[in-house]
Amino acid sequence: MADDITGIDKLSHFATSATISSITTRTHPGITGIAIAIAPGIAKELSDMSGAGTPSIKDMAANLVGVLVGAIIPHKYIITPIAPHGAIDGVSIAYVIDL
Repeated sequence: MADDITGIDKLSHFATSATISSITTRTHPGITGIAIAIAPGIAKELSDMSGAGTPSIKDMAANLVGVLVGAIIPHKYIITPIAPHGAIDGVSIAYVIDL
């Protein structure tokens, strides 16, 4: 089986990493959230290297792109927190789509 960069496997790596990253970078801002998000992808490739599957640098690239997209897009371009007037300590209770 060819290691096609456009295959469903790479999409799966990308989507999974993006989803994990969009959550972990929200709960652990900065490099910590990114490190937590990339860990499952690294673990999967290490597992593949030990004989559980077929290791692929393309899988890892898809993981990395997914982590970066998940860390940037949802937080910077789509979801903008709205703090109500008089909010205590800037706690946001509402979100809007800001395209």
